Amino acid sequence: MKAVIFDLDGVLVDTERIRYQTYRGLFKEEFGVTLPEEIPWEILGRKEQENLAAFLRMHNIKSDIERLARKRHVLLEQAFSQSQNKRPMPGARSLLEWLRAKGIPMAVASSSSRTYVEKVLTDAGIRFFFLVVVSGDDVRRGKPAPDLFLMAARKLGVPPRDYIVFEDSPNGIFAAKAAGMRAIALASSLNKERLSGDLVISHLGEMRGML
Repeated sequence: MKAVIFDLDGVLVDTERIRYQTYRGLFKEEFGVTLPEEIPWEILGRKEQENLAAFLRMHNIKSDIERLARKRHVLLEQAFSQSQNKRPMPGARSLLEWLRAKGIPMAVASSSSRTYVEKVLTDAGIRFFFLVVVSGDDVRRGKPAPDLFLMAARKLGVPPRDYIVFEDSPNGIFAAKAAGMRAIALASSLNKERLSGDLVISHLGEMRGML
């Protein structure tokens, strides 16, 4: 391993449930539709436009996806205006500090928008750890396509085979493997029955000293 790429939501920052609630709030307000209470695992790691399109198809609704995305961004800003919604995941900061001390370059590759990714990383106090940040705005295809990870690898200048990727979604694991990288899956109550990777862990702190 010569470099590391992290997903953002649910890996570095504890945001998955909060983000999903903005989809639920949006569809309730716009269409009177109640999305499932539990997060569908299929949406984890995907681009926002793809998720909005899937939810519209699920309920046979036609609507302007870009308009819905703009409205959801307002809901996201409201949700993340509260400091308790920007906490790093357990063990995240200690692992980042350990990797930095070892001189290992790090990147973030997230399907979310660049504005959102930069703000969450900054507000969580961990932006400075990363030489490269790649967002869903930077690629045509989101996860499970490998584009995000391959772009991050090009920007860091390290061959894909020399990376370890930290992910929390099947879509992210598929994308990392398609990019020719090793994948470590961070299991949680949202995804543990669906995850597989080169290694499955329950806490980022487990990795200190193992890499």
